[in-house]
Amino acid sequence: MSLFNYNKQKRSRSNIIGLVMVLLFSVNILVACGSETTSTEPAKEVDAEEKKVTDEEEKAKQEAKAKKEEEAKKLEEEEAKKAEEEKKAADEKKKAEEEAEAAKAAEEQAKKDAEAKAKKEEEKAKKKAEEDAKKAAETPSMTLSQENAISQAKSYLDYTAFSKTGLIEQLEFEGYSNADATFAVNNITVDWNAQAVQKAKDYLDYSSFSQSGLIDQLIFEGFTQEQATYAVNQIGL
Repeated sequence: MSLFNYNKQKRSRSNIIGLVMVLLFSVNILVACGSETTSTEPAKEVDAEEKKVTDEEEKAKQEAKAKKEEEAKKLEEEEAKKAEEEKKAADEKKKAEEEAEAAKAAEEQAKKDAEAKAKKEEEKAKKKAEEDAKKAAETPSMTLSQENAISQAKSYLDYTAFSKTGLIEQLEFEGYSNADATFAVNNITVDWNAQAVQKAKDYLDYSSFSQSGLIDQLIFEGFTQEQATYAVNQIGL
């Protein structure tokens, strides 16, 4: 083999080796780029997944916080309502107790008043009984004529008015003695002022009188000056 051919073959091998090395370098570059692209995409997916998880966690936290706040508000409202109901119940209980106490006090006062009234009436009745007994003891025994005179005097007073002297005279007119008539009038209870007022009204029912004229008429009927004046003043003449 000539030197020329040898050199030519040597250059050919060198070129082939160089080409192979270029190819290998290119392949390495391509492999490296592919690896970088492949590794970047999963990283992005991981970041997106992590962000999604973070967002969901944050959303869950916000929801939990909102739920907790709502439950706290609801609990606060329930406690406020419960406190209001308890206050209302306490006020109603206090009012009922006060009303019961007032009713009890009123009942006790009414009982005291009734007892005091009963005691007063009892004392009054006792006093009257004693006075009646004393009067009966002091009153001499009456004759039948005196008893009849008393009964007759009461009957007259039931339908018309009389002065003391006028009633005695009327009994005498009925046939009783002056002693029996006087005894009867002295032993009955009569308000002679009231009799004078009634007699004055009776006169005015059928006739007209001046003040002095009516006083004179009442005196004529046997009433005293004081009784006649009292009667006229009472009827407003």
